[in-house]
Amino acid sequence: MSNKNYLIVAPDFYPVNGGYANAISNFTNALLERGDINVTVVTTSFLGGEKELVHDRLQVIRVPEAKVLKKYSSIVRQFSLAKQVVEQITSGRFHHVLVETFENPIALSIILNKLSNEELKRLSVRIHATSETEGYMYGKSILSKLYFWLTKRNAKALKNILSTNSFYIDFAKKHWLGDSVLSTYKNYDIVPNIVSPYSCESVIDSDNKVRFFTLGRMNEAGVNQKNFDLVLQAISVLKNDRPDIFEQILVEIVGSGEYKVRLEEMANKLELMEAVNFIDRLPNEDIRKKQASSDAVILVSRYEGQSMFALEALGAGAPLILSKDTGASDLVREGENGYLVNCDSPYELVNAMVKIAEQDVNKLKQASSRMFHAQFSAQEVVKKFVSYTIRTEASIK
Repeated sequence: MSNKNYLIVAPDFYPVNGGYANAISNFTNALLERGDINVTVVTTSFLGGEKELVHDRLQVIRVPEAKVLKKYSSIVRQFSLAKQVVEQITSGRFHHVLVETFENPIALSIILNKLSNEELKRLSVRIHATSETEGYMYGKSILSKLYFWLTKRNAKALKNILSTNSFYIDFAKKHWLGDSVLSTYKNYDIVPNIVSPYSCESVIDSDNKVRFFTLGRMNEAGVNQKNFDLVLQAISVLKNDRPDIFEQILVEIVGSGEYKVRLEEMANKLELMEAVNFIDRLPNEDIRKKQASSDAVILVSRYEGQSMFALEALGAGAPLILSKDTGASDLVREGENGYLVNCDSPYELVNAMVKIAEQDVNKLKQASSRMFHAQFSAQEVVKKFVSYTIRTEASIK
């Protein structure tokens, strides 16, 4: 039986170190590890001074830098990206084409207009994050409004829409397709992110504290998204209403940026510093140790994709306290491996923290590990994606 040939269109890819790049690189590696799949990646990420990836079943095509003013380059490069992708698709070599994210809507619009019905049946777009969804919808710039309009147009033209999570499938149906029975008639599925495999030992602390761990950027956009002020408000409520629990906890917050000083000032004013530890940055290995050692990992973002941080925590066997109605919410089974809370309610976060503090969390840790291996391991994700590509090619849509 001959190998399957997949084309992946990646806005970010190795050697970039970021959420998209890591998620797409991990997914590509998982496909290659299966042994019967050839992968071609078309990306707008520059190689820089790094060595190109070498694998006998991998080809990486990098779109050259546009020779225009920097502020126009991201738009101009979409035309070059579209040309390269159309050439690859119309070669007839690929069993399936996966466009990662709707974040190059000009390129995607050109691609969709150039393809035949049969070629469209072998193409899917995977929704990843907040920038292509809430970012375009609520963005105030002319470019955001244009991209939101184009994204809706592209979604209507597609036959196959994937997402890393269920929240953004529902978002697409409601905000891009208008909840119309006819326009939402597509092949949907969830293909989660993949975190790189790792093993680490949890660190046992001698102070017997109930430990919570969170992380994020502390610039203006990061603080607005990650909602650190809600975490501090919840700790303040604990101090006043449940001093017995307050005395037991330690909340470690990793992040740097201009708003870190304000968060530290807030913690000082509320007299919380005995229960809060701000950390500028940690190596990735130490972050994973913190995840494995924590009684719970907290991510109460106002908006969030399928967070790699939360997914890594699940893989480390950590109980999770996450926001309801975000792209990360699928990672929690309420009361089984963690809790979901409203991102505007310090009291719901308090209740979740109290539940963690008052129980043996080993059952929750075991549930997180089981859930990760059953739904989010590389093997399970690849198996699900391959199954999706087979059935969508045969679909009558």
